[in-house]
Amino acid sequence: MIGRRTVARLAFVGFAIAWAVAAHWPRIEIRGPAIPHLDKAVHAGAFACWTVLLSLTGWCGDGPGARRRLALAAVLYAAVDELTQALPGIGRDADLADFFADLAGIAVGLVCAALLGRAGTRRGP
Repeated sequence: MIGRRTVARLAFVGFAIAWAVAAHWPRIEIRGPAIPHLDKAVHAGAFACWTVLLSLTGWCGDGPGARRRLALAAVLYAAVDELTQALPGIGRDADLADFFADLAGIAVGLVCAALLGRAGTRRGP
């Protein structure tokens, strides 16, 4: 039987790969309704999901420092993600506004991860 952490790890790796490819795909455009700053909402949503999924893997530990390690991992990945988009040949731009959207998503993800952690430790009927 496959455990919860194994499922979470597979989901995280799949999501992380999909996001990395999408974020670095040359000259990608988001098509759809003309919603101002839609790309920022996509960044925030993606990093909220990335953060929650990473929290479920157990790779950041389970002790008192787990949330700090989770936050650090997410912020470092967001920085690397933005900076590598500026590499020649990718045809993308590093954007500080995207990074701030990533940070907003990470904050939402950390709150969700904390709530999920509390829900997972409740006992009783």
